[in-house]
Amino acid sequence: MQVNFQSLNKAAAELAAFVERRVRFAMRRRADAVPQVTVRLEDLNGPRGGPDKECRITLRTDGHGTLVVRALATTWRRAVHEALLRAGHLLARVLGRRQSRRRPALPGPDAA
Repeated sequence: MQVNFQSLNKAAAELAAFVERRVRFAMRRRADAVPQVTVRLEDLNGPRGGPDKECRITLRTDGHGTLVVRALATTWRRAVHEALLRAGHLLARVLGRRQSRRRPALPGPDAA
């Protein structure tokens, strides 16, 4: 899995190694379905403060298209954490939906 990190903010750029470790940990079970992850950190309103730290994660998947999630928070680490949670849930839902179509239905309780 290739992890790309993008940020124009100096404080966010210092988190590149942290972000890569967190992405690899969060996607470890689904790394075969996600060959490329792009994480972009952006400060939306500059030094004014508030929940303006945006983390946007783009997952390029094999056979499932491109998935994009974003999260806003007051700190970079919190924004990364929330975006990774959303990305994990979205990926599980997309992959689960795809797999459930392939599996045959189990017989119901009245099938005996």
